[in-house]
Amino acid sequence: MKIQFELKKKHAYILVGVILFIIISFINTKFLYDDWKEYWRMSLYELLTIIVGSIVIYGLNKKDNKEAKLYDKIENKCEDLKRYIKHNLNSIPIMEKEERLTKIRYISNQINNLERYLKSMDKLSDKFEKLQQAFKNLNDFVSDNIDQKKEYFDEDNRKVKLEQLINNIELRLEDIIIFTYTYE
Repeated sequence: MKIQFELKKKHAYILVGVILFIIISFINTKFLYDDWKEYWRMSLYELLTIIVGSIVIYGLNKKDNKEAKLYDKIENKCEDLKRYIKHNLNSIPIMEKEERLTKIRYISNQINNLERYLKSMDKLSDKFEKLQQAFKNLNDFVSDNIDQKKEYFDEDNRKVKLEQLINNIELRLEDIIIFTYTYE
C-alpha cells in the first residue's frame, strides 16, 4: 500500500520560506558571530515569534496579491468591452437585424461575466449598477428600433441619441477602470 503525499503550491512556498529562513539564520550566526552554537541557543519563543510573523506577513501579502489580480482582471474585461463597443456599435445603423442582436447579446454576456467578478466587491456595486442601467438604455433603444433601416438612424436626434448611449456605457466602464487604480 502506497501513501501518496500531495504538496500544494502554497504549502511548498511556506516550506521553502521556512527552510530558507533557517539556512539564512544559520549562516548569519555562524559568519557574523563566529559562534554557530549561539544559533541553537535561541529560545523556542524567539523561533516561534519569527516563524509566526513570517507566516502572517506571507498571508497578508497573498491576500493583497489576490485582490490586485482580481482588479487587473476587472480592468482587462472593461478595456476589452470598451474596445469592442467602440469598434462595433457605431455601425449599428448599417447592420442587419440579426447582426445588431448578436452584437447586443455579446455585450450583455460580457457584462454578465463582469458581474461575476464584481459580485464579491461591494465597493464597485454602485458603479456596476450604473453600467447595467446604461446598457439597458442602449438595449431598449436598439430593441425598439431593431427593424429600422439605415435612413431611420440618419436623422440627427436618433444618431445623437445612439452616440450618447454608447458614450454613456464607455463612461461607466471607464469609471470602473479608474476605480481599479484607486482602490484601497
